[in-house]
Amino acid sequence: MALYTSLASLSQTAASNAADGSVDAPSTIDQQTNLLASFIAQLRDGVGFTGVGRGRLINIQAFTASGTFTPNAATTSLVVVGVGSGGAGGGCGAVGAGQVGVGGGGASGARGMAYITSGFTPTVSVTIGAAGTGVAGGTGGAGGSSSFGTLLTLTGGSGGLAGSVAAVSAATGGAAVAAGGSALLFPSTGAAGGNAISSFAAGYITAGAGGGTEYGSGAQALVTGGSTSGGASATGRGAGGGGAGGIAAGSAAAGGTGTVGVIVVYEYA
Repeated sequence: MALYTSLASLSQTAASNAADGSVDAPSTIDQQTNLLASFIAQLRDGVGFTGVGRGRLINIQAFTASGTFTPNAATTSLVVVGVGSGGAGGGCGAVGAGQVGVGGGGASGARGMAYITSGFTPTVSVTIGAAGTGVAGGTGGAGGSSSFGTLLTLTGGSGGLAGSVAAVSAATGGAAVAAGGSALLFPSTGAAGGNAISSFAAGYITAGAGGGTEYGSGAQALVTGGSTSGGASATGRGAGGGGAGGIAAGSAAAGGTGTVGVIVVYEYA
């Protein structure tokens, strides 16, 4: 006897709906029980049915490094979200007596979400770009892009700008905003890194904080009244590093490192 593939065909079987109210033979009852159990199992797994049990979340995969996405056999659509990798904070040049130097914070990666109904079989290549790294005395490195094949690309965050070393007057630094990625549901630019400020008269500097994301925290701003110090590193995913700086004599320092992005894939039957 063929396997029933819908509730309608199961309930319309003559043996299950004897019009005269007669009792089915034990062998027929056993067959119906086994078929019903098989139907329930397939309904659970989402296999062999059209329009039954659609829309159920059946799996979640998170990529924090490049790899390959292989969908579940029952998957009919995807929601893909993520963030590009964060940029590093800006560096600070060598500071001499009577000088200050500060770097801006690195920007977070672009964020986005896509609803995908085709093009994801048999597999999709997932790329997670490298996080931006700091450069002593220079602009922080930009973060790499996170991508889900050609279906979603999330640009990495820009590095923080290096602050020029200046005599007595204030030195400032900033960070360019990360470019938005292409997404079917929404694209969003990353959070800009914080500007850096200095107050020579007050005897301190505040370097730029890193831009944050819903997946990670940007680095805290460096506040110091001493010699040059490197910026703090971001935490989590896709966030920007902090800028370097100093107000007393010291060698060139690098901004803090950003963090790598992430791609999260939600599979629906």
